[in-house]
Amino acid sequence: MKIFLASVLKPLNDTRMYEKIGLSLSKSYEIHLMGYPAELPVRKGVYGYPLLDFAQGSRKRWQVGSFLLAKLKQVKPDVLVIHAVELLPVALYYRMFHKVRLIYDVQENYYRNFLYQSIYPKGIKHLMAWAVRGLETLSRNWVDYYWLAERCYAREFTFGKGKQLILENKSVLERQGPHLKSNSLSPPLRFVFTGTISTVYGAWEAVNLVKKLVDCGLSAELLMIGKVVEIPLEKELQKLEKAFSWFRLEGGSRLVPHTRILEALEEADVALLSYQPNKSTAQCIPTKLYECIAYRLPMIIPQNPLWEKICEEYTAALAIDFVNYNPKVLIEELLTKKFYNRGNFAKVLWKEEEHKLLRMMEPLVNQ
Repeated sequence: MKIFLASVLKPLNDTRMYEKIGLSLSKSYEIHLMGYPAELPVRKGVYGYPLLDFAQGSRKRWQVGSFLLAKLKQVKPDVLVIHAVELLPVALYYRMFHKVRLIYDVQENYYRNFLYQSIYPKGIKHLMAWAVRGLETLSRNWVDYYWLAERCYAREFTFGKGKQLILENKSVLERQGPHLKSNSLSPPLRFVFTGTISTVYGAWEAVNLVKKLVDCGLSAELLMIGKVVEIPLEKELQKLEKAFSWFRLEGGSRLVPHTRILEALEEADVALLSYQPNKSTAQCIPTKLYECIAYRLPMIIPQNPLWEKICEEYTAALAIDFVNYNPKVLIEELLTKKFYNRGNFAKVLWKEEEHKLLRMMEPLVNQ
């Protein structure tokens, strides 16, 4: 049984496509992966097809569809899993003329992203939002299953009713790094901001927070590690790195391997999840929240009731208003709070999602 997993801007060794879904399915099936060039560990029954190295918006990106079609005709998979909405038209075309089970892995609500994030001008973003939603709705006639990376998508994607499986982005690994001594923190503190680095995800809020704490006398440093998706922001952060010894940027315009992200979490004392309030992300749970809990890494999070409820179960975080807070009070809370003194940590691990995935696949491939 052959399963083909296809993405565009995600690397071959992407944490969701490869480390979670790919490796889980490789226990029973032959796996083929298409994605951005990246080192793929040698593993029996797992094959990788790297795309041309292109930048977002590059003309080479238009060649992805023909590349995918060529590989599908070569591999002849029994199941095709699409991890990017822009590959959906090619997948639907292939599905019409070939006997293959089609799964759409919904990693983001692109409709809400276009509408509520200020990446595109007003007229264009509304057009793109409705174009994506129209395509996703049309896909119901040919898609066999929708995998949902967030619980809220079950409410937001009404077109997928009856064909949905929630596969949350929980942590692959569980570790207890050297962050805590008797469940409390002591300076110097190593803060970390990981993943996609952008203004909407709170890059400046993270920088300003650590600067205020340092100005108040706390011995601290901030590592910002991940891909910067806004060129002006990257230039400003590079200037900041030269100006302040407590700040370091790793990655920038380059993708950072997920293994390196996990190393950064393990080395840190506090993670900053300084997301700005936005309708596109308010009901979503970022992977790094689960990873921080699995690694017993204390967090500072925004005042989001959903996140606070999850973190409260483990005493994992301090929730603050990143625009209005007292840095001296925050320092005192960080150094006196007892973190991670309770909780069922198995609930934040991918193992639970893997069981759901394998149970779903068995009847699908045998139909």
